[in-house]
Amino acid sequence: MIVSSSRSWKNRPEPKMPRPVVRKPGESGFALLIVFVMAAAISIGLYLELPRSVFESQRAKKNCSSTAATSTGWASSATT
Repeated sequence: MIVSSSRSWKNRPEPKMPRPVVRKPGESGFALLIVFVMAAAISIGLYLELPRSVFESQRAKKNCSSTAATSTGWASSATT
């Protein structure tokens, strides 16, 4: 079955190519700069928090070991 049309595939218009993105000269690396600034801010925040978390973990370890010693009776025998 052949369907005839008024336009053949040879007379079809060419598809338009997408226009290239035109950027202003000052905007070329702005998004990358924002990403680096955010990464630096997160890194500095973690760096400032690290001594606190180490101190807290040492305190928790010390408290955990001292409560284990008193609950088993080691501290009472050591003081007498």
